[in-house]
Amino acid sequence: MKIALRLVDAGAGELEALEDWLKAERGLRRVVIEREHAPTKPGDMGLLTDCLQFSVDAGLFGVLAQSLIDYWRSRGDSGPAEERPALRIERVDAPDGTKTLTVEVRDPESVEAALRELRGSLE
Repeated sequence: MKIALRLVDAGAGELEALEDWLKAERGLRRVVIEREHAPTKPGDMGLLTDCLQFSVDAGLFGVLAQSLIDYWRSRGDSGPAEERPALRIERVDAPDGTKTLTVEVRDPESVEAALRELRGSLE
């Protein structure tokens, strides 16, 4: 399964911080994490958000999910949820790249619930 992670409404270095966090996770060291730069479409103002892409099997998805939950909790955002950056998780299954699931969440509890639901869909 392919997973793409995007940060929506995030500061410039936040995707890099998430990438560093995931690369430091011992259980994910054999997973290749790639940064994808989204091209600007004609008529768009500025750059679209970059994303982190990688392939992970069901066995490693639990490690990924826990690492994302830990990262989101470590941030310590105390402001209103609507003012926090959102984590967009896209699961891609089809060989042609068709996205089968997209979830966007802003707080640790929602991140945890979304990842539990996604993990349940693999079983």
